[in-house]
Order: sequence, then structure tokens, then C-alpha cells
Amino acid sequence: MRVKYYFFVFIILLLTGCASSKDYYIEPELENSKKTSSVLVVPIQQAWFEDNYSHAFGKLSGNGRQIFYSSLENLMSNKLRSKIKMVSEDQSYDGQLFKSTPLAFDGEFYNMMLPTDDVQFELPEYKPEIVLLLDQYFYYKRKEATGGLGYAGHEAKTQNILYFETKYIYWDTSSDKAVAWGSSYASKKVSNSQMVNPEDYREVLSEAVDKVIKQGPVL
Repeated sequence: MRVKYYFFVFIILLLTGCASSKDYYIEPELENSKKTSSVLVVPIQQAWFEDNYSHAFGKLSGNGRQIFYSSLENLMSNKLRSKIKMVSEDQSYDGQLFKSTPLAFDGEFYNMMLPTDDVQFELPEYKPEIVLLLDQYFYYKRKEATGGLGYAGHEAKTQNILYFETKYIYWDTSSDKAVAWGSSYASKKVSNSQMVNPEDYREVLSEAVDKVIKQGPVL
């Protein structure tokens, strides 16, 4: 049954991917009928998948990692009426209960980890209706030219830009299927010093979360 479901998803996404260049998908009946739900946020971690070197897992470090895990639940709770919980950083799931599956958005296919029927997304006294899976999430910083090109004897001015990006899946636990997915990213100018201010990490994460919420099925 599970094999048939993934094949069905692939065919539908092939058609939707050819017809649209949107960077997200949401089931049509949900797009205009969002509702409050109980939501569990689950960032997929590479540590759950032994010897999987083909999938591009999310990776965080330093202050970015600390801000991500300490801020994300509160950010979403403040933006939604739904009840939000997030798994702890040390929460572990069996990677064999996930399957890398091509999902279409932005006119392309991206391999993302979908759970099987056997994954139990529950916390003590909390059984979510929707699981928000985050996959391939990163902070990164790069220098970008500002104010035009340089000229003879002078280099172009540069500015540090901080980015956060993630892929996401809204998983309906009652029907065991993905009902929305896509990508989100945000950026902001930051100091040209080597260190990034913790508040900058939080702000760019908050902006990316806004897009994940806007493109999802919950209020």
C-alpha cells in the first residue's frame, strides 16, 4: 500500500511540477480552508540515518544551532493560533522508517524524507494532528557586492548577507500523507565582522518561518 502511495505522489507531482513554477504545494481543498491544529515540529537529523551519504541533510552549528532549537517553537506559537510543540534536539527516530521521495516545487523535483506508517510522532500527553518536518535546513553567510562594480585600483564594496533556508513538509497523521510542502528562505544584511549577532540569526529564522506558515494548512 505504501509503495502505491509513493508512486501516486510521484505521478501527481510530475503533473503539478510541469504546470507550475511555485516553490510550494498545498492540497487545493486546504489552501482556502486552513484551520487550527495540534502541530509537532520535527527537524530531520542526519544522525538518524546510518550510512546515508546521498541525501543532503540539514546542518547547523554554533550560535545558529542554539538559536534554531531555542527559538523555533516560540516563534511559531506567537504567529499561529494552533498548538505548537517541537521535539528536543536529542530526540531520535529510526531512519529506516523514512523514505527519500521526490517532491515537486519551483518547477523542479527535490528529494525529501517522508515518514512511513510506522513512525509514531508523539510526545508525552501530546498527539499531533499535523507534523511539520523540516529537511535540508541551513544558515550560511556570504559576502555580496554592493553599489556596483569596482573600478581601476578600487575593489567593489561588499556586504555580509546572512541566509536561512529550509525545505518543509506538512504531514497529516490521520491520513498518513503529505498535504503541503515547499521551500523557504530569508536573508538580511549583517555586520561585516566575523561574528553574527544572535538576534540576526533569530530575525532571519523568523522571516523564513513566516513563509512556511503562509504556505501551510494551519492557522
